[in-house]
Amino acid sequence: MKTLSKIQKIYKAVGVLARIAEYACFLYAICALAAAIVACAAGESSLAGQIRAHVNCETRQQVLATLFSDAAFAAANGLLALYVSRYARAELADDTPFTVRGADEMRALGVRAIVLPLVALIVSAILHKSFGAAPLSDIDGGLSAVIGVVLLLVSLLLRCGAEQTAEAR
Repeated sequence: MKTLSKIQKIYKAVGVLARIAEYACFLYAICALAAAIVACAAGESSLAGQIRAHVNCETRQQVLATLFSDAAFAAANGLLALYVSRYARAELADDTPFTVRGADEMRALGVRAIVLPLVALIVSAILHKSFGAAPLSDIDGGLSAVIGVVLLLVSLLLRCGAEQTAEAR
């Protein structure tokens, strides 16, 4: 039972950290959208020049594409953090990660960890193309895909544990 207690403490910490990340990501997405609106309204004023300098862009189209793209990535990460915090809360309510429901939620989390960043990457590419700006080359969805695959493997272990627990009863 000591190990289960440690697992519960870890899930509690993960839930809190995911909640903080969720709020931070959604706040960043809102700020990026607000900056895009200001950039649109500013036209070619000195404020627009300051925004372009801050986001390291030369044209207004690049600024808009970058800010909308940043908002898409932040929203995707915020959604992912939301799903992590929901999973952590559900696991804490079940008092064990070794449930079929927990394994199914972990599998869904793994799929989301793969899909959401890829969707944000596609949205970013579409935004950059529609604004006539060069797409960003430094954004990669590879790490999230690896994390997603690891979560899928963990879900298999959780399912195995759930089956073993059910057989022992």
